Amino acid sequence: MKGQSTNPSAPPQKLRHRAFISYSHGDEREFLAVRTMLGRLGFEDSSDRRLSAGSGFTEQIRMLITHSHVFVPILTPQSHKRGWVHQEIGFSVAMRIPVVPVCIGSLPEGMIKMNQAVVVRRTGSDLEAKLRNVNFNSLIEESGKGGFPQISCALRPEERAKMIEESADDARRCIGAQFIRYSAGLTSFSLPDESPEHDSWTARYADAPRSRFAFEWFRRERQALEKHARKAGCRLLIHTGFDADKDYGPGAQHTRLRILTDFLESVNGKVEAFVSKQVNKSSVLFVGDWMLAESHALRPVLGIQHTSFTAHAPAIQRRLEEFDGDFLQQLHEAGIDPLDSRRVAIRKLKALLKSAPPHPLWPRKQTAKRKRADR
Repeated sequence: MKGQSTNPSAPPQKLRHRAFISYSHGDEREFLAVRTMLGRLGFEDSSDRRLSAGSGFTEQIRMLITHSHVFVPILTPQSHKRGWVHQEIGFSVAMRIPVVPVCIGSLPEGMIKMNQAVVVRRTGSDLEAKLRNVNFNSLIEESGKGGFPQISCALRPEERAKMIEESADDARRCIGAQFIRYSAGLTSFSLPDESPEHDSWTARYADAPRSRFAFEWFRRERQALEKHARKAGCRLLIHTGFDADKDYGPGAQHTRLRILTDFLESVNGKVEAFVSKQVNKSSVLFVGDWMLAESHALRPVLGIQHTSFTAHAPAIQRRLEEFDGDFLQQLHEAGIDPLDSRRVAIRKLKALLKSAPPHPLWPRKQTAKRKRADR
């Protein structure tokens, strides 16, 4: 991997593939050897060393396997006798995660024959050589071609916000802050980070108010994504063709534009943005390659009515590459340098603000501009 650029608007680093290494704790030496070898091949370990105390281990293991690019069970006479090995392999196959068994000795009887199985007598130099012969990139690419094996759906905006918060927080806890990619109207960063009683919520929804319950979840959605964006950066494809004033009432559009502009001005991480005049009734959100949320039905006043979520890393990686290609192509056609895109986006948003009437309640002239500290 290349070193991280010191430029605050540098593009995101190439994501490392995650390997879940399944092993018996009596095979600690074998585990450490396999983890070291996979690390040299560019993999990040997502094994049970990341499990949190006090939570269900089975659920956590399934979550980590589901979000991995490959599953690597270490098969020894000791681990083969334990039923969970077969269960985890079966779960990985069902989730369409590529399985690359490392067999110390020989492939145990009764195991599924796999062409990519690595069989060694002991964990020595021949292990690294055989692992290098496995075409991991091809396995991951092929796995990502068949669509999404597991999809969860949120029908209402509040459900969507809850699932975004949970998935974003899981990613931050398990693998750290992730680069955010977002194509939407004004994105979640046009949601206020304020208590539900704050005038910014009244102004954002103008004549079509929502419940306090909804405001609380929307705020959590914004906060969960912002924790990633401020640390790891983001790419925002912002569609401004939708005029919120027509459906919500005067001031709704100005409020949303101002909150988003304030966010872009305050964030200090790696940020790229492109402002489009198009109307887009769908949205796509990536939290690294940990989660993809795709919304298909934006209904004015009612909000986003259907969002599908997937955690299948190989398939997300494929879509992520398509997103980056489209984003950079639009910048290129507009003659905008990616490193200068945030400044250009802020200028365009401020121009739109001048033509959008503010809400009478917010922002008031005497309200000081809020300075958000990096989280």
